[in-house]
This record gives sequence, structure tokens and C-alpha cells, in this order.
Amino acid sequence: MRIGDKVKVCACSGVDSGRSGVIVPRQSVPVDGGGVPQLGEGHYKPMDWRRECAMREDSGRVFTMFRNRLEVQP
Repeated sequence: MRIGDKVKVCACSGVDSGRSGVIVPRQSVPVDGGGVPQLGEGHYKPMDWRRECAMREDSGRVFTMFRNRLEVQP
């Protein structure tokens, strides 16, 4: 997956299932001094950018998701 790829969250992801959007640069995610995302969703640990990525939902909201739960859309 690369920045700009259109993706959809797979059905195995519970509440986030079915969300779609575009992969965006990780600089789009505000983090505190320890690397913990400040997105208001209860993040409590620093991001592992090898396993997770930033995604901008179709509505414009930015959130993070594990790469193995995303499917690239044509």
C-alpha cells in the first residue's frame, strides 16, 4: 500500500468495518511528544508505522488502521 491508494477496511474489523478512504502521509496524524496519536479515539501507545497507517475517510476524518485490515480498491 502506498500514499494515495484507495482502501476499504475489511469486514473482520468490527466497528470500523466497511469504512473507505485514501492512505495519507503519516504526518497527517497529530502525535504527542511520545508518538501517541492525538485523534481523540483513546490511543494509548506510540504508532508502529510498519504495521499501521494513516487513512483519510471519505468524510474527511483522519484515523489510523492496521495495514493487514485494509483492502486496496481498484
